[in-house]
Amino acid sequence: MQTEVAKLWLNTGSLTTTQQTTGVTTANFMSATFNFDLRIVLGEAMFQKYTAFKMYYNDTFGQISASLGMGTLNQTGLNLINASYQGKPAGFQTAIVEQNLAQNVNNLNYLGSPSNLREFVLIKPDNANIQLTLEWIDEAGTTATITRRPYFFCFVPYVDNKIYKNPYNQLYQNEQVNFTLSTLILTTGSTTSFGTCNANRTIYSFSNINMRNILGTLFDKYEKFNLIVKSVGLGNSAEPSSAVNRRLWWEIEGLQFINTLQVATGYKQGNAFTPVFLYNTVNRTDCQYEDPPMSITTFRKPESENVNLSFYAWSSNGGGELMTVGPIGQQTFTFSVVPVKE
Repeated sequence: MQTEVAKLWLNTGSLTTTQQTTGVTTANFMSATFNFDLRIVLGEAMFQKYTAFKMYYNDTFGQISASLGMGTLNQTGLNLINASYQGKPAGFQTAIVEQNLAQNVNNLNYLGSPSNLREFVLIKPDNANIQLTLEWIDEAGTTATITRRPYFFCFVPYVDNKIYKNPYNQLYQNEQVNFTLSTLILTTGSTTSFGTCNANRTIYSFSNINMRNILGTLFDKYEKFNLIVKSVGLGNSAEPSSAVNRRLWWEIEGLQFINTLQVATGYKQGNAFTPVFLYNTVNRTDCQYEDPPMSITTFRKPESENVNLSFYAWSSNGGGELMTVGPIGQQTFTFSVVPVKE
């Protein structure tokens, strides 16, 4: 994919039943409302250039409540076309996912969870200030308290005469490079010339990664690139042991990532995040191959050839929080970098 993308991360763990700047939630967590500026999410260039976007959705899944049944997640606030609710205007009570809320789901592919199967067309609103409500409705009419979860969105410019293909179906057509980072090169609980890593392997940094060496001739040829997470691997470990902590994703810092917004206790820009990784069970080695475009984040060419890349492990515990248990297993990430052709 050789066009810019935009990423949005909504963290319900930061909301309370009292209205805050970032939003509000109900006491049973069945509904959450977030306030954000879509212009910041999309970036000024994409916001001005395009009138429509493909929107992709994902979350952390998993058991919510034993008393609930089949549930529908509705959104109100984004103008999604070709979808409506009982004759209401577009953007009102649009169903974006159906899930068995009582099932203890240990498979991210359950009921079509890959982001490409949750695809909608978004018309850019006149007012960039969005009040987005995400509400679970149990189809049996049951009322219960559910487990809070974070929500993830990806936006890709939509042009009606152009189809954006999966980059891995046409790699031979694209200029692209690959590289791998692994915590095996770091020393747990220490700092070396290769970087630093905490005792739980949940926060670590790789030092002096030379982007010119990685990008080769692409470094001087392009100004923007897409970082694509191809796969995530987690080594044998007894942690994280609880199901909610085994739903992981990593925040990445160190490149000039653009068109990203995290809505938590405040608003945070400039960091990437990986798709959700499910560590199925403890004491085993696990790997997951990621799904574009949720796996893609756009960044500008760094001013310095050498960068430090930092990783922060998050889990869906409490609706989304930094991991505090550990040590978790050694982690390996494989990436592709594809230039953005403007």
